[in-house]
Amino acid sequence: MVKPDTTQVPVLDGLIAMAKDLHCEIVAEGVETEAQALYLRARGVLHARGFIFAPALKVGAFKELAVALQATQPSRRRSEASVANAA
Repeated sequence: MVKPDTTQVPVLDGLIAMAKDLHCEIVAEGVETEAQALYLRARGVLHARGFIFAPALKVGAFKELAVALQATQPSRRRSEASVANAA
């Protein structure tokens, strides 16, 4: 866990280094605070999601958001979303 004023989180830093060595894209999950987001950004993690960016949505609100986002995407994305909705 990254707490305010944290300078090192050895396990997290090791995972980031390993992912970079393997040329893997890193997506941080569960980012809840600005301190966590800044810590990750300082180490080159550019993709993250979690409560700080968007809190969990109820099913109805999620469906409305998904439909709205689908309407703004190119046709390729729409077909991918249709496949996901069929599952």
